Amino acid sequence: MGAGGAPSATVGLFGSSPVGTTVRWIGTDVNVRVFYPAIVAVQSEGDSAQRARWIPDPQSVYLRGYARFLGLDVRPARWLFGLLFGSLRMEAVENLNPDVSRRLPVVIFSHGLGGTATAYAKLCCSLASHGCLVLALEHQDGSASATLTVSGTPLYYQAPTPDDSESKRRHIRQEQLDQRCREIQRVIEWLNGVTSDSAEDALLESLLQAVDPQQVTLCGHSFGGATVVRWCLSSQAVGVPLKHCILLDPWLWPLLQADGRVPAPAAEPASTLMIINGLFLKRLTPVERRALQTWPAVHRLVLLGAAHQVQSDFEHRLPRVFVRLVRLASRNDPDRLFDVQTELIQAFLGDDQEHFNRLLARHRDLVNRFK
Repeated sequence: MGAGGAPSATVGLFGSSPVGTTVRWIGTDVNVRVFYPAIVAVQSEGDSAQRARWIPDPQSVYLRGYARFLGLDVRPARWLFGLLFGSLRMEAVENLNPDVSRRLPVVIFSHGLGGTATAYAKLCCSLASHGCLVLALEHQDGSASATLTVSGTPLYYQAPTPDDSESKRRHIRQEQLDQRCREIQRVIEWLNGVTSDSAEDALLESLLQAVDPQQVTLCGHSFGGATVVRWCLSSQAVGVPLKHCILLDPWLWPLLQADGRVPAPAAEPASTLMIINGLFLKRLTPVERRALQTWPAVHRLVLLGAAHQVQSDFEHRLPRVFVRLVRLASRNDPDRLFDVQTELIQAFLGDDQEHFNRLLARHRDLVNRFK
């Protein structure tokens, strides 16, 4: 463990703790996939049968959602995706007993457009194995490729139409960001004991009792990065003791004002790490690039040759040929890119500046500072 109980990168990509996972609702409006350090390990390294499926149940809903999001013919794509992805497993086991023998720093994770709560499972499991409680939201705003409402009704991705004006598209995304921020606020209130949403849930209550409320990090990828920024712009951020913010290839276009700038944060923002993927950066307009340069960040890095989805599981779990076919492939080795950025995240969360700098020096062929 690093300073203040946060994870240290010096012990490798995956830490010593086995990882448990479960899906829970906080109230009736916040769907959370929980990743947590657990007590009982998987019996053997090669025994994957116990591990949770990467595509959760009901698989037909999530497979259909991914097919729709990619604009593919749903029936054949769902069948093909079932063959390719249906048996994939995460690095976590369902409903293990949590290890609450120590205080748990918290990472609240917000997915990007078309993402789900398991789309970033490798990163979430890595953080949990180092002692973090990771709360991966599956947003109910129509931005997930698929999710379920509290009643079990499927909710699929809802996109602006090609005929919508730029102002209407921005308005739709801003409404989604507002709902996402309400969900994050609900989680923060739960962590601080403001609500009693988990009073009858033994697993959540045991985790809640072990939470360190002074060690809360907001992390998001793409539209999830915009969600973190939007929350920091809100009045709700005032007085909330966030420890860190992590922005992974943030897509800030929905937040741009008429003058092309992102508003200043409502309060002094938490210490922020911004990691920008090189191939995504090339697609941004000068205005969008300037927004990345002006948002307050302690570290602003570029992963060279990295595609937009390198933080997600897609480049790491799916066949390379498929990743190239749907144009998600990085130019540099995606596994090495993922490992480097995850080690940097762990060093940042552990406030281990010396190790952070060593990582930058060691991997200068893959990561540069963005100025």
